[in-house]
Amino acid sequence: MFRGVGDGQGLQTSLEEIGSFCIPEKFFTPSTIALEVQSKGNEPTICVGAYAGIDEGDKTIYSGEFYLFKLREGYSLARAFAARDSILLRKENSNHPEIQLPLDRITPETIVGRVKWVFQSV
Repeated sequence: MFRGVGDGQGLQTSLEEIGSFCIPEKFFTPSTIALEVQSKGNEPTICVGAYAGIDEGDKTIYSGEFYLFKLREGYSLARAFAARDSILLRKENSNHPEIQLPLDRITPETIVGRVKWVFQSV
């Protein structure tokens, strides 16, 4: 299980391993990492304190699905929407601005993976 490490200004600039936990077998794949969510950017859909399973082997963009991105500014969990020459990243919380990633700026490291599951309190 990983947690984003911030820069003191709200940006998650790296990931640190913080432990492990058991999940149902049907959610397990060798390429999935668990990430503790620390941002309110996707509330109420994905809340602070939730655990999101990120499949690092699934980087194909399906519009409207959640992905973890590694940007210059830090890590960002957002819905991705394919546009003509870019990918639009949108948070659920409208207080967070949309980010436009031109396709020519996307490297293999930019898309960390697709969110496959979320465990959180209701």
